[in-house]
Amino acid sequence: MRTKIRSIWKQEEYKRVLKNIFFLFILKGSEYLLPLILLPFLVRTLGVELFGLLALATSTVFVFRGVVAYGFDMTGTHQIAIHREDKAKVEEIFSSIILTKLILMAGTSVLFALIVYSVEMLYIHWEVYTITYLLVIGDVFFPQWFFQGMENMKFITNLRIAYKTLYILMVFAFVHSSEDYLWVPFLEAVSALMAGLISLWFINRNFGVGFKLQPIAAIKNQFVESWHVFISNMAVIFYSSVNIIFLGIFLNEAAVGYFSIAKRLIDAIRGIFGPLNTAIFPFLSKQYLADRAKYYSLAFKYFLLNSLGLLIFALLVFVFSGSLIELVSGQSMDVSKTVLQILALGLVFSMGTFFSSMLVIKKQSRVLSKITWMTMGFNLFFLYAAVEWYGIIGMAWLFVAVQIFHLYLQIFYNAEIFKRLRNA
Repeated sequence: MRTKIRSIWKQEEYKRVLKNIFFLFILKGSEYLLPLILLPFLVRTLGVELFGLLALATSTVFVFRGVVAYGFDMTGTHQIAIHREDKAKVEEIFSSIILTKLILMAGTSVLFALIVYSVEMLYIHWEVYTITYLLVIGDVFFPQWFFQGMENMKFITNLRIAYKTLYILMVFAFVHSSEDYLWVPFLEAVSALMAGLISLWFINRNFGVGFKLQPIAAIKNQFVESWHVFISNMAVIFYSSVNIIFLGIFLNEAAVGYFSIAKRLIDAIRGIFGPLNTAIFPFLSKQYLADRAKYYSLAFKYFLLNSLGLLIFALLVFVFSGSLIELVSGQSMDVSKTVLQILALGLVFSMGTFFSSMLVIKKQSRVLSKITWMTMGFNLFFLYAAVEWYGIIGMAWLFVAVQIFHLYLQIFYNAEIFKRLRNA
């Protein structure tokens, strides 16, 4: 076994994948775990209601961030991974994606302003929503997809950790009472924008890739190339964000706060598995073109490994739910504890992202879009009844049901992974 591991480490392609998995673990850890450091401080300093208001604003803006992302986390990574030896092509891809994001940001900014100033519930807290929206600008200029495609994650990982740490320190320095709540989204937006600009400078300095104006055809191609992944991603974003927004509309901001505390813990744990999916995606993209048998074998092994990991974490979260809630919130919350226990059951079925990557690799984005919209429809069909009859607990059980339904569809449309291995 030890000899086999050493032989794998000596192979450059596996070595690169393992390095990227390591750095992506650190990167995702900083994205999910570092903010958990702030959670007890914010709950105590701002109160559950204001914390819920910030979570509601974040969920609302997350929809617009999804529009600007436009699926490039997958398609941009895929394009860069395939053409990374061709500098001219890489520069074309890089520039056309940035331009596409700028166009999308311009459109979403107008739409966002119209919505905020037209909907009374949002207009009452227009300052919170407007400041939180500044995160969209940071997203435009933070090309994580470029580094993933180049399979060079060290710099972007260090940068992300630095700016998240800076953000946390600034919150501790500037937020002293509930009156300082607007500093929280403002400081996050500023630090994210700084990180994005620094990453662009690094790409130009170390990869020789700069921004150049592109013909309309190149931008149009990006819109077309990423359309089905975008539609799929938006469905996921919509049904995850709309649930939080729904809680805010039909219950109150305090309910959003209690639910969000548990949901952030689940998101942090799911984020642990994100680096595996992200790092192995460029590698499997090339394997699919080079050796289909090897591709299906690796995909099946990864499926088993990921499933086992999710099961272990789900059991741990369920057993230690009370301690985890008290750890991140600074106080005992029975409602959040119950929600966390239910959400932990959904962890077992959270394999959708991996199977989505498989569909993108096989250029079956239409199927991915179909799966995700079916999942969104399932969520919306039961959403009102879940919240109206069972409140926060109903929302938690709906999360589990959606995860099961989504996984069933993904396995159904990726069945060849299992069929090919059975017939081998």
